[in-house]
This record gives sequence, C-alpha cells and structure tokens, in this order.
Amino acid sequence: MAQGKTIKIKFTDVWKGFSPGGYPLWQHLQANFPVELSEEPDFLIFSINGADHLNYNCEKIFVTHEAAFPDFRWCDYAITFRPDIENPRHLQLPNFAQRPGYEKIDQLIDRHQQDAGEILSRKTRFAAYLASNGNAKMREDIFDTLSVYKQVDSGGRHRNNIGGPVPPAQTWDFLSSSKFIIACENSISPGYVTEKLGNAMLADAIPIYWGDDFVNELFNPDRFINVRRFSSLDELSAYVQMLDQSDEKYLEVLRQPCLKDNRHHACLEKSYLLDFFEIIFSGSLRERPKPG
Repeated sequence: MAQGKTIKIKFTDVWKGFSPGGYPLWQHLQANFPVELSEEPDFLIFSINGADHLNYNCEKIFVTHEAAFPDFRWCDYAITFRPDIENPRHLQLPNFAQRPGYEKIDQLIDRHQQDAGEILSRKTRFAAYLASNGNAKMREDIFDTLSVYKQVDSGGRHRNNIGGPVPPAQTWDFLSSSKFIIACENSISPGYVTEKLGNAMLADAIPIYWGDDFVNELFNPDRFINVRRFSSLDELSAYVQMLDQSDEKYLEVLRQPCLKDNRHHACLEKSYLLDFFEIIFSGSLRERPKPG
C-alpha cells in the first residue's frame, strides 16, 4: 500500500440510521489506515439493507452480521461470520469479535484464575434472562422449563418479572449477580456466534447456550451449558438443578478456561482483520479472478 495515500471509503446499505462513527469496523480502520469518508470512494463497504451499492463503480466489500451468503458477482471482497467459505476474498469474522470487541475478548484469557469461591458468594440470583421480544422459541422454552424449578429473573421488556426493565447502567450488575444466564442465539446458522455467550462469561456466570456448533471452536465447551447436548429440556433442567444445588460442581465449571485452549481462535485476533484490509488496500488480490 502506498505510504501516505488517503483511502476513500463509503458505507451504504448497512442499516437504517447507520452512522460510521459508532461502528467498530470503521473505528479499527481509522486507527490503522489513512482512511477518510468520501462520496467518491475507492472502496465501498455495503451490506444487505438496500441496493444503493449498485450505483457505484469501485471496489466493493460486502459485510454482514446476518445469515446472508456473499454474492461475488456484486462484491470484490466479503466479510461474514461463516466458517465454510474457502475463498481468499472472504474473511470469517464472528459477530463476537465486533461486539463486545477485541478488548473484551482479551479479558476472557486467564479469567478462570479468579477466586471462583468469592465470585459464587456474590451471586444472589438463580438465573437471568434478558429479551426485548419473544421471537426465539428455544429461548422461551428454556425460560419456561427452568422457571418450574426456580424463578428466572427476566430483566428485559419481554416477560419482565422483576418490576420493570433493568436500566442500561445496571445491566452488568443484574447479570453478574446471577449464577446462570440464558444466552441463546435467535437462530442457528454456520458460524453464527454473537456476544451473548461471551458477555455471560464476562459476568462470571455459567451461560446456558443454544446455537451453532462452531461455538466449540471459539469457546471451551466445559465452561458453558450447551443445550444441544441434551436430549430434552427436562434433562437440561435436571443438569442445571444439579449444578445449582452443588457448590462443588458449580465451581468446577466456573474454574474452566472460557476460550478453547485458553487462547484466541485466529479469527478473534484483531490482526486477522487488519491483515485482510492490508491485502485489500494494497491490491494484492486485485489480479485474481473473483469466483463465478
């Protein structure tokens, strides 16, 4: 990449009300490359919410945090969470790497070396649940099944049972006071792992997780409860009850490393993202044909 040359970037078709300033990807680019926003871009970064990208004749980078497959007829490069696209023009970027972000991922390393007994002594809730809608059936079914055993504190707008939604400033206290956190994805798609599981671990709780099996490539499966391991929700509930009633068993899980092998998966390294853009901006892939 030519030193000192300003790289002009434009975002389009991302989502309604999108502002680059608060977007982690743009923040990483600003911090590491000579980039500026422009209406005459060298590179267009676009997503699935519109067709404005068709109006531009420049190199295009498709980015999505949803279950969408890149169409290389309309983009030169793509960034998705999918692990099953073997193409040098594609970067796998789990949603968890964007939010809560690389700094939070770093906090998961060696987190298991904290005083787990002291953490357990601060727990005042059995389980926490945060949802703004009821669009995820598995999440709802888990909530209902566990609620037969003990109250699951619902602190969101949906099915709230603690006297009102938890204010944003108190969300972390709410989560960290809970022994278990229902941390289910809304759907299953290859590589789809959002911030839910990581946030529950950062709250020093045991996540109850439902999602794609790729999660086991990022996180230590012994540090969370994978709903898909159980033949029924009653079997899941029996296991959660066992952990709840045995401090020894609960602490065994809490003392496990959060990440697989207690290290970052390559796709969770910030350098993995920045190296991809270094290749794009330098033009190293420009002569290679796009897949047809």
